[in-house]
Amino acid sequence: MVVVFGGNTVYLEVITELNLDNCRSTNIVGLNEEFVNLKQLSLINVGLTTLKGFPKLPNLKKLELSDN
Repeated sequence: MVVVFGGNTVYLEVITELNLDNCRSTNIVGLNEEFVNLKQLSLINVGLTTLKGFPKLPNLKKLELSDN
């Protein structure tokens, strides 16, 4: 999948690290199985109340969820 972000084309399958700290949401939105090469994901202080809908990310090695 291709996403345009800040005027740049981003291919989700090439993203290996994603930091969404302080991006407020009570549930997982927009994160899907197309992030096949994601190895590190940080969701610190997001306000999550559930991990319902959390996608299968086969290459994920580090998940940070503190302060939710």
